[in-house]
Amino acid sequence: MSIDVVIKQSFWGNRTMPLEVILGESLHYGNFANDRLNVGELGESEFIAYNPQCIGRGFSVVWNPKEKKNIALRLPHPSTPQELTDFYAAVERMARYWDAKLVVDGIKVSLDSFTAGLQDMVEFNKKAIKKLSQQILDGECGALTLYSARWPLSIGKEEATLFLNNPNSYAEWLHEKQSMDVYFASPHFYMGDNGVYARYFLFSDLPSVFPNQPIVPFGVTDPTTGKQLECKQWVLSLRILGETEALCEMEYSKFLSIVSDNKKSRYDEDHFLLSGLTEEEVRALSMTEESNMTKKQFFKIIMTVCDWDASDDNEKVLRPLIEYLAGQSDETIFSFDEIMAELLYELDTRKNFEKACKCDTHSDDTFLYSRCIALINGEEYYKRVKAGNISDLWKMEFEAILHVPMLAWGKKHGKSPDDYSYRTTKSYETGSNVDGWRWY
Repeated sequence: MSIDVVIKQSFWGNRTMPLEVILGESLHYGNFANDRLNVGELGESEFIAYNPQCIGRGFSVVWNPKEKKNIALRLPHPSTPQELTDFYAAVERMARYWDAKLVVDGIKVSLDSFTAGLQDMVEFNKKAIKKLSQQILDGECGALTLYSARWPLSIGKEEATLFLNNPNSYAEWLHEKQSMDVYFASPHFYMGDNGVYARYFLFSDLPSVFPNQPIVPFGVTDPTTGKQLECKQWVLSLRILGETEALCEMEYSKFLSIVSDNKKSRYDEDHFLLSGLTEEEVRALSMTEESNMTKKQFFKIIMTVCDWDASDDNEKVLRPLIEYLAGQSDETIFSFDEIMAELLYELDTRKNFEKACKCDTHSDDTFLYSRCIALINGEEYYKRVKAGNISDLWKMEFEAILHVPMLAWGKKHGKSPDDYSYRTTKSYETGSNVDGWRWY
């Protein structure tokens, strides 16, 4: 549903229509690219006008700077009282500037007759949103996508309940969602070896709105058939804001399964808001592209996620790492545990124990805790320890890292860490590496 108005300049008229007349003092404009409005851009023959102080559905204007005959406007229903007022005011400004005739929904009407209908149209739209909300709550229709001024918004039962209880909340909701300082992620389409695929983008330090499930935006067509585009492959490109090269790409479904729940909040029925991930968090996320973590990824996660500014407090150092792993799949937590055990197992040798005892007094436990130091100083440091080129770790300990998997698992599932039952293939306990403890 919509109001469609065509403004026709008289046969003898020869004036173009300045953009300033269309917009007046309160309206801004933009041009849609996929699902997102590029504010301040004009299309070749059409743009969207909206009021930034009360953002609603927006209305389309078919216009170009040289046009002297017809200008078409369309305002979708249900709209808001303020937007209806803006729309009617724009039509009146343009009609008076051209001394024009109006055709409204295919019927010729006078300007006075049109403007007199504003209040009736406001009441009609109030009833429309109320009826629509009731239909959603009664299950007569599912979630509804509203193509709005800046991007699509989805109404579900939560929104429908709000609109029924508070008649003014519809306009408030439209403005609140679209005035947020966020990046609305819309898909970009490409032709690959296996057909069309779509790419979303995630940038560091940029709060973003993502779909719960990817979808081809309405109106995006296949250039070869002219029909709605079909896309079966969806990927996400992870990027650091300001850098040109992507860190990696992963399947969009993979992204949905591993992104931490404590970074997500409901935006509307079909979208979630992802709080701005730091550069370190985005880099760590890129390392989980594969379900099985590699040793290189293990070290990078530790070096980039841990809070090394709190190096005097081991628990504070590891808190971000625990939070990060708690937002991942169980498989990722288990993979972290496996690699940690394997790396410690490889350092569990008689030679290393003898070196450690030359530096300090050691028991089975303290030898283990000193081996943990090799895990928190990067991959190159670990390699040098393994090659016997570093001895300073034998005077230090970092036992706390051993508890990270169970703490992350407990936090993820709301259970006691003591309930963590996963057992690694190799044991990191001192003496477990039988070959490494043979006499040489």
